[in-house]
Amino acid sequence: MQIKLLGPFEVRDRDVADVPGARLRGLLAALALRPGQVVPKATLIDWIWGEHFEQAIAVVEELAALDDVVQMRMRQARLHWLAGDKDACAAAVAEAERLAEGVTWPGTLASLALVRAELARWEGNAPEAFEQFGHAMSLLGEEAQQPHLRAASHDLHAWFAADLDEAREHRAAACAAAAETGRAPEIAHALVGVADLALRRAQHDHAARLLAASAQVLGQKDLSDPDVARIEQEARNQLGDEAFDQAAREGAATAWTELVAVPLTRA
Repeated sequence: MQIKLLGPFEVRDRDVADVPGARLRGLLAALALRPGQVVPKATLIDWIWGEHFEQAIAVVEELAALDDVVQMRMRQARLHWLAGDKDACAAAVAEAERLAEGVTWPGTLASLALVRAELARWEGNAPEAFEQFGHAMSLLGEEAQQPHLRAASHDLHAWFAADLDEAREHRAAACAAAAETGRAPEIAHALVGVADLALRRAQHDHAARLLAASAQVLGQKDLSDPDVARIEQEARNQLGDEAFDQAAREGAATAWTELVAVPLTRA
């Protein structure tokens, strides 16, 4: 955790629960409830010593405990989906929804909606995917403008874009936002999306290069993304194993920023 009074404030890895002292945790909760804002001293005093103290502590407990349990259930749902067990996936989602009843912390509810959107996208259910994603963004408010969420928005639109040029524009925007985050998972996921675009443009060798670049950025193949296996299989079928493996070696040895330029160029 990094704290600078009268300056930037950051909490990492949900370690707020380990902060000793109920009133200090109340202080952290008060600051967390006003992200990106200057919190007046009078407000902090009210939260820590006044009538809002119990509410602040409840927020800390909700953030540190219940949210973790809900995220765990949603991860289980994702794994069941990847394993092809849709009944178990539905049961995990239902349990997460039951646990989230009455929760007021926007982050928990937004995370739930984002995973629902992802599952709907894998099912090819565009209306449900967009509805859940929009719900998540409304819960997050200004935080929805963060680069990783902008990347997710463009990624979702690209998957369902019927027009190749529209898909290309969204893929380009997703790559730009992912690069802005500087985080490997977002960049790797954006590259998988561009690989799918390459397939749509019959650039099968380039799809192989992009998948390899994605794995290189991440440090391993992303087995949590069902699109990786689908794209690889389709490209292998078109190229053959030898040509696919050769293209993959080329992709692993090339900067990802160079690789995305080919499929993102207007046909």
